[in-house]
Amino acid sequence: MDIIKNLTPRWNEIDYPFLIHANGELRFSEITDQKSVDLFESKAVTLWH
Repeated sequence: MDIIKNLTPRWNEIDYPFLIHANGELRFSEITDQKSVDLFESKAVTLWH
């Protein structure tokens, strides 16, 4: 599921905080401005042998 794709129609033009924390806030546009990485092909790494 692509959650950003699902949220974009509702949040794309809104300029108030998407997430709020005691130490700051994050706007939806700050999230969509980031380059995304598809982790589907990544594989787990075993740290113990």
